[in-house]
Amino acid sequence: MNNFTSISNCLWHISCVPARMALLRALQNVPAVQQQLLLRTVRKNTETLFGRQHCFNRITSVQAFRDEVPVSCYEDYRPYIDAIRNGDARILTSDPVRKLHLSSGTSSASKLLPFTDGLQRDFEKGLSLWLGDLFAHVPGIKYGSAYWVFTPMQPVPHTYESSVPVGFDQDEEYFGPVRKHFFRRSLAVPPAVHHIEAIEDLYYVTLLFLLAEKKLTWISIWNPSFLTLLLERFASNSDRLLADLERGGIHHDVHLQDDVRRFLESVLRCAPARAKEIGDLLHRNKGRQGSVAWTGIWPRLKLISCWADGWAQRSAQIIRQQFPGVMVQAKGLLATEATITIPFHISGSEPCAPILAITVHFFEFMDAADGKIYLAHQLEKDHVYEVIVTTSGGLYRYRLYDLVRVAGYCGRAPCLQFMGKTETVSDHFGEKLHEAHVRTVLEKCFTRHGFTPRFYFIAPETAGPVPCYVLFLEGIADTSAVEKLLEETDQRLCENIHYAYCRRLGQLAPVTGYLLNPGAQERYLEKKMERHRLGTLKVPCLERTPGWSRLLPGQPVRMHTR
Repeated sequence: MNNFTSISNCLWHISCVPARMALLRALQNVPAVQQQLLLRTVRKNTETLFGRQHCFNRITSVQAFRDEVPVSCYEDYRPYIDAIRNGDARILTSDPVRKLHLSSGTSSASKLLPFTDGLQRDFEKGLSLWLGDLFAHVPGIKYGSAYWVFTPMQPVPHTYESSVPVGFDQDEEYFGPVRKHFFRRSLAVPPAVHHIEAIEDLYYVTLLFLLAEKKLTWISIWNPSFLTLLLERFASNSDRLLADLERGGIHHDVHLQDDVRRFLESVLRCAPARAKEIGDLLHRNKGRQGSVAWTGIWPRLKLISCWADGWAQRSAQIIRQQFPGVMVQAKGLLATEATITIPFHISGSEPCAPILAITVHFFEFMDAADGKIYLAHQLEKDHVYEVIVTTSGGLYRYRLYDLVRVAGYCGRAPCLQFMGKTETVSDHFGEKLHEAHVRTVLEKCFTRHGFTPRFYFIAPETAGPVPCYVLFLEGIADTSAVEKLLEETDQRLCENIHYAYCRRLGQLAPVTGYLLNPGAQERYLEKKMERHRLGTLKVPCLERTPGWSRLLPGQPVRMHTR
């Protein structure tokens, strides 16, 4: 990192100021801002196939739009997506479709979603709001480099016949050309690591570049467990890493394509002083309780941005413990389809939850209790809603199946906490277990019994004489304590009348346990990566598919029936 990086970051900050000021002005005028945004989208797409079918030429208000366009889900868009794949233009948007993105949804197979220049600008606006706010309120991050997660290159998991490219984009593709330059200038780890296919090699090279950068000031990842797993590799590879750092090369056991190796080694500088500094730090901390003093390795680190709501809360807490004194900021809610919320400061203090991106997309909200639909300025505090969004990418009144709770307000704009997915329901025998309820049950039981598992989830098992749900735990060894945990978990799950009825009928046996061997989480992630990207995959606490005990190494623990 050099002075050019700091200058570039400062220019990046300046470029983000207009978007931030526009949001501040919009906070007191949410209905007008949202209507203006909606009507601009409608007018631009009046002559599309979707626009003609839904009388966009007659829409002059939010209410008229709601009268003409029904609430939709992905299945409603399949015919339009098929037409786009066939090469037809002006189907959903007047903008050409640059790419069909593969979604990385938690609980369903990947979907194809149109990505246009208009949607790219919307994503860039959302990123500018977040980054401009960070630069303003955590100024130290401007004077160093950043680590943004890059995931390995993966082939498209299915064969799609399409005249439009199908696949994933990297984080930088959400920026325009100017900010993309700023983004690249700030990186501690070069984007070329994206081309490393083997996960262990990816971890190794990423760690090597991170160790080389003493002036690392902030980290932006998605899944907090990704960072935990990355740092865990240091202990077993420290000697090789420090040797490579000293000589400015990459160990021959790390499998890289020749061109990737040549490029990475050309930008990895020899750093004997840095290697000695880290080695001395490790020696001073040898024998002390706990892991590596990461804040000693990166003394300028100010911020880690990651998921911290819902299932990610426990993993984010581990990050806080590993980096004392470093701000761990919960990311806003960002889907493949849209930017929903943005972490944002108003008057020097952080809001209670990320703020709705009212200047980016048009939003509606379905009350989770009665199904009624409300606009952004009509939401009530502490109520739970499902998000419905209209975007520049051609999705109109589209259900995201994301549940959010209104935690407060900034002006008239709601601040929202992500609660889970509405469609993450396991229902093999009519038990209708919902992820949000399962998460609440497990967190209460873990707290009551003093459990802090390294990794956990619950999943159905249908192979035995009587099906049941299995609680998978890694990092727990006390079998007797687990038996008590399982008993209480089963009792609390019976608060769900459908699950209790299945238990009473004998359709389901009591919850059993499965103590995972060390390394099971990595094996789990490998299986999940067959359909999702490592850096962005979501790890639910409720898996709907059975058979995980045959895939993950461990030992079963059964609850004693009383």
